[in-house]
Amino acid sequence: MLKKICTGLCIGLLIMPITVIGSDYADIARLIHEILADNPTLQAAQMEITAKQQQVKGASYPIYNPELELEAERTDIYATTIGLSQTIDWHDKQDIRQQLAQLEVQASQAQYNVQEYELSAQLFLSMIQAWTANNLITLAEQRLTILQQNVELAERRLIVGDITQVDLGLTRLSLTEAMMQYSNRQTALIQAQGEFRQVSGREIPLDFTLPAKQPQLAKKINNINLTNHHPKMLEAKIIAQIARFRIRLEERERLTDPTVGVTLGQEDSELLARLTLSIPLQMRNNYRSNVAVASQEALSAAQKAQALQRQLLAQLNQAHRHYTLVKQTWQNWQVKGSQQLSERFDLLKRLWNSGESSTTDYLVQLQQALDMQMTIEELRGDVWQSWVELLAASGQMTTWLQAIEK
Repeated sequence: MLKKICTGLCIGLLIMPITVIGSDYADIARLIHEILADNPTLQAAQMEITAKQQQVKGASYPIYNPELELEAERTDIYATTIGLSQTIDWHDKQDIRQQLAQLEVQASQAQYNVQEYELSAQLFLSMIQAWTANNLITLAEQRLTILQQNVELAERRLIVGDITQVDLGLTRLSLTEAMMQYSNRQTALIQAQGEFRQVSGREIPLDFTLPAKQPQLAKKINNINLTNHHPKMLEAKIIAQIARFRIRLEERERLTDPTVGVTLGQEDSELLARLTLSIPLQMRNNYRSNVAVASQEALSAAQKAQALQRQLLAQLNQAHRHYTLVKQTWQNWQVKGSQQLSERFDLLKRLWNSGESSTTDYLVQLQQALDMQMTIEELRGDVWQSWVELLAASGQMTTWLQAIEK
């Protein structure tokens, strides 16, 4: 699937610090989109949004319903009355409740966006880890093949007296160590596949490789703007806004609403008409404590949002520095070391076969070369993993996936 990076797209300061668009990446985006469309966590979050939307509809109705009262009495006289009363929303509490319900819909949507963003990042990271682990397994298999051939050759050379029994033992020991490393690589792949399966409910596709080139960073990155538009930051902002709005709600709720009523009836032959007005007296409890509680909760939400911004900014700076470092290391290797490593394998084999190098020296240097081959593949995986972490830290994972899918 992944073969090369086709084109680049420069994204502005408020979008993301990475410039890559390619048809190969569209395959990844489509896969992630398919998985998220069937994800139970996101489906539950969508149902929560629907529930909050129903609350908005409920908040649009009047707070108070009228009350109907019927009374009949027979003593020395016969009396019947019918009364109708209505509490009036004098301070327009309905309006502020409706506004709060609308904000809670936005909060539910923000929470959905955060979950979608986190799941996208988790899927993408598990893909990178699985692909890297799969490549390392391929290298481990190649190492096993090389060392198995060396053991067979060493056994033949022992027969003709070219090497000692100790040399053969060292060769077999290297093969045993390679088998253990191969098992460890398989374990890493199983773990990455498990993380992918937890979110997707399916097996991860492994029939493709990562591109040789890594995405480029934009020349200018406004980290403050990026963190301000991070899904987690947007969620924290709407939560803080709701907390502030609850202060207004509690201030309105503590105000009393009057109740007016009219009663009509008859006592024997006399007609009755009565008009009533009742107003609660907040003498024992004025409910100011509820306003104070809401005020403190609003301050707490504001502080949490500020703390989150610092955290996101630190994570973005760290991710940017880490990606720059590992990418530069990878580029240096491509320029200076890739050809030398390939030539070294051939040289070591020739020197050992010709007897110019002892078995011990050959195995030590071969082990170093094989370890370097593994390290380079791990570095390649680190470059891609750090890029995904940077994309996630910038808060633009979902935006980027949506852009390249089109």
